[in-house]
Amino acid sequence: MIKIKNYLLLTLLITFAAAGFSYAAGGFLSASEIPDSVAIIPPPPDAGGPGFARDAAVYKDTRALRGSERWKQAAFDADVSEAHLISYFTAQTGVQISKEKTPDAYALIKKIFNDFASAPDAAKKRYMRTRPFVYFKDLGPTCAPQDEENLSKNGSYPSGHTSIGYGQALVLAQILPEKQNEILMRGYEYGQSRVICGAHWKSDVDSGYLVAAAVFARLQNNKDYLKAVENARKEFEKVLKEKK
Repeated sequence: MIKIKNYLLLTLLITFAAAGFSYAAGGFLSASEIPDSVAIIPPPPDAGGPGFARDAAVYKDTRALRGSERWKQAAFDADVSEAHLISYFTAQTGVQISKEKTPDAYALIKKIFNDFASAPDAAKKRYMRTRPFVYFKDLGPTCAPQDEENLSKNGSYPSGHTSIGYGQALVLAQILPEKQNEILMRGYEYGQSRVICGAHWKSDVDSGYLVAAAVFARLQNNKDYLKAVENARKEFEKVLKEKK
């Protein structure tokens, strides 16, 4: 088990990128409470089957976005450093999360990272699916070529980035239900960024949404999480009131 305190988020990120993500202490859920991704999602599509054909077609189509504004957004979304992690949903929430101005929301976002990043690992290790940029080497690099060497060493299915990004969207939508539509759409687009970037197949991302939903459902039974959500909601309400 990897022991990680909040101020060591960078170590967490390096571990996640390098080898798939094993359970990390520091989230709201214990190792036994993390949903088993092998049990809750089907195996990835078999090569040669219709599911794989759809994955391949989508991947090839999205190569046309290279260099576009959407490609640049995908590159931004690929970066799970702390600076990006707390700013993915600023436009949708209207709140710039920071350690100084919104300490409770800041701590919540960092803590849930552990829960949503841990859950995909069991299936990643079980299936060790080849990533699309490895399978289609002749179609060019991803939007984050600096990550390719590490990503190629761990499984593509399901998408860990999607679990993190969509999971964060679900949490923020719970905090600000009046803005849920914008937040959840951004969470969906965050997952699609992984296909556009070239790091994942479409079915990897689709399964990542499901894993995030499973973690989110489990969090609803955690008193510490629910208290943290309420504290973050009060902070957001204060910030938004001051902006009026």
